Amino acid sequence: MVSLNLAISMFHKASILEGFLHQLISGQLDIDRSDYLKRDSFYTGVTEGNIIHR
Repeated sequence: MVSLNLAISMFHKASILEGFLHQLISGQLDIDRSDYLKRDSFYTGVTEGNIIHR
């Protein structure tokens, strides 16, 4: 329930976080691109695109 309340509060404060949320969704290294790098590095066996998620 805490995460739902946090998500709701983030969208209520969207004007404050607008730049951050925009970069997270469509920035130079957004969620999709980091996923592609991680997956492609795994399947090709290279380490250059390997991103460690903590």
